[in-house]
Amino acid sequence: MQIEEEKGKENELSIMPQPNNQGIDNRLKLGEYICKNKATFPYELSKISEDKETIVIYLKHLRLGTIGAVHLSVLLNFYPRLQRLNLADNMLCASGMNSLASALSNLVNLIDLHLEMNFMKDGAKSLGIALKSLSKLEILNLSDNDIDSESIVELSRGLSHLKKLKVLKMNFNSFKTNGTIAFANALVQMQQLEILQLFCCEIETQGALALFQNFKECRSLKNVTMGKNDDIASSLRGKMKRKYKFVHTGVDEPVRCEIF
Repeated sequence: MQIEEEKGKENELSIMPQPNNQGIDNRLKLGEYICKNKATFPYELSKISEDKETIVIYLKHLRLGTIGAVHLSVLLNFYPRLQRLNLADNMLCASGMNSLASALSNLVNLIDLHLEMNFMKDGAKSLGIALKSLSKLEILNLSDNDIDSESIVELSRGLSHLKKLKVLKMNFNSFKTNGTIAFANALVQMQQLEILQLFCCEIETQGALALFQNFKECRSLKNVTMGKNDDIASSLRGKMKRKYKFVHTGVDEPVRCEIF
């Protein structure tokens, strides 16, 4: 019922303004949009809109939801210099992620993006398209988003464009075999990746084998967390640990994985 109500409100939103090169004119456009949508425009977003030089936006745990995501997508269009964006735990869901994707693709200066705990599900497909434009990204957290194997395949196409990525956290998603193979193929394109977290990702033996074969191409990797993927054959887990000292497949090993 709540989702249906939010969809109805989304259809009633004022026409979204488009920024141009005139700073004062942009602020007037954004201010007018906020006034017209003050009934649903989140207070936290209005505070951000007061700072035209913003390069960091931290909106963790605000539960913006799908309507908030639509408003945020408007706001982000006015901050092309943005470098760090934290939207963790905002209940964006798939529709919210779809609304944000286009705006994210314009943030070409972004180096740090947190989208964990948003239940984006197949909204990850839209994110995958946006990621193709974020060539400066160094840190990406997509943990705990209920992303399924099919969506991981689409997402991986975008991940393969992140040549400068150093930290990637994908814990608590559902890779299965097809998703893991697609991800493993994208992984070899991320030559600067140092930290990879795949804790509790439903990775199966065939997918793990693809990772095992491709890790040798990832020369910058220093720490890979793969614990709680119980469908990987124990023989392969052992082989992987012996060949790659940076791979950790247990939950009780002394490794600073910072999952939670």
